[in-house]
This record gives sequence, structure tokens and C-alpha cells, in this order.
Amino acid sequence: MTSLDIGRLRAVLRDIDFPATRDDLLREARRSAGDDATVRTLHDLPDRSFNGSSAVIAALSGSRQSFPVV
Repeated sequence: MTSLDIGRLRAVLRDIDFPATRDDLLREARRSAGDDATVRTLHDLPDRSFNGSSAVIAALSGSRQSFPVV
């Protein structure tokens, strides 16, 4: 189970132009955050397009991610 700082994820998603694919999200995460946990988590997303940050978080909520309260 991956532990992820939800604040870092939101920071990455805030800079994304949606709709965005998983590859777009990964590219932005590597460019802006450089956080290995965030990149690994986004890599686990289904290979599809997302209409917004809420769609990304919803997709991650359905996976085995652990989001600590920050």
C-alpha cells in the first residue's frame, strides 16, 4: 500500500490543464513535484483521460492507496 501526501497530489493537479491523460499527469508530476510517491501513485491510475482533479482523486480512491490526514 502506498502512502501519499494528498497535499502534494493536489499541488500537482492544480497545475494540470484538463482533460489530461495518465501520461500527462505523470509528466507534470515529474516536472513540478519530483516526489517519488506521487509519481508512483499516478502511474497506478488507469490509462485514460481525466476531466479534472476530482476524477483523478476518485480513481485513486478506488485503488489501494492510503491517504494520510494532513
